[in-house]
Amino acid sequence: MRFNRNTYHSLGEKKYIVSIILIVLVFGGIFLALHTSKVGLQGDTLKISGVYGMNVSMNDIKDVSLKDSLPQNLIKNDGIEFFGGKRIGKYKSDDLGKIKMYSYTGKGPYLYITLNCEDYKNIVIAYKDKKQTEALYQKIADKKSEK
Repeated sequence: MRFNRNTYHSLGEKKYIVSIILIVLVFGGIFLALHTSKVGLQGDTLKISGVYGMNVSMNDIKDVSLKDSLPQNLIKNDGIEFFGGKRIGKYKSDDLGKIKMYSYTGKGPYLYITLNCEDYKNIVIAYKDKKQTEALYQKIADKKSEK
């Protein structure tokens, strides 16, 4: 059997190209998850965009509060967790059950939104700038008091 140099180079190049594509897809997915989540009020709906986004009617919001810490025994089900406390995705805790987490910092305050929904009972949001978290809390609390 003869060694075919063209076949060897062809296989090596294919592995290299596939590896590059996989790396780009993984880091692209992480980038999208971290940088595309936007939270805001539009009319009577809390809109969260991005990979783990959702829309919540103000009628489905039972309670809104600010807390200095995250829930105890937080377990990631499907999400992304990075150094510095960035947590985005679907989580679970002993005391709150299923949670959608949008935390861009490891420090409080954390905005806790309790829902009347069956799927996810809680949303936790925290921006790097605590004033932004507090402003969102105030907007939602004001909107709830109008109802």
